[in-house]
Amino acid sequence: MNHRLYQLGSEHVIVRSAKQAVFELAMQLIALGEWRYRPGSPLFDGYLVKNGELFLSAACREPQVTKFTPPYTLAQATEFAWQWYLANQQPTEEQIGDAELPSEGSVEVGFELSTERTRIDNAYQKMPQEDRLWGMVCSVKPVWLYYHK
Repeated sequence: MNHRLYQLGSEHVIVRSAKQAVFELAMQLIALGEWRYRPGSPLFDGYLVKNGELFLSAACREPQVTKFTPPYTLAQATEFAWQWYLANQQPTEEQIGDAELPSEGSVEVGFELSTERTRIDNAYQKMPQEDRLWGMVCSVKPVWLYYHK
């Protein structure tokens, strides 16, 4: 299996994979969880890249957010985020962390598509103020995917 799907609790979605089809399905899953979402209607109003991670906005008023004019539908935002991922497939040192390579198996670059760093909850409240991004729907970042034998 070359992808992993995780759902934590009822509020967070974390998907790690290298496949475009998985990326597209994860974006649909995330959009369905948004109260503003109406199929075919614009949902995403902009984006922000922070620390090698792309955040997609639905209602963010942060001045550093680049606005989509006009706002993007789910299909447009999915294509935009996928193209961003393809152009930024090098995980940063921070994203590599202290992970050790498996002694047997393989490694490839994939993506993590997540709502984990975009929601208001206890984890969000514990974040430093400068890392809080109100109004973001999801984020995408390149990560290393490890496959053990």
